[in-house]
Amino acid sequence: MLHLSLETTAPVLLRAGIWSLHPFTHPGMIQLGEWLPMHWRELKQLQRRQLARARPE
Repeated sequence: MLHLSLETTAPVLLRAGIWSLHPFTHPGMIQLGEWLPMHWRELKQLQRRQLARARPE
């Protein structure tokens, strides 16, 4: 799924002169994600919790 997303967004950005960076495709980031407990990874719970904390009241 990730590769499909990169294939569709990167060409559009490059044509606009924007060099796209995809930090979550770095092997170290992938390994970190694999080390996280499954309950944090399910439905992207870690990201959802961080976003909920950052949202102003």
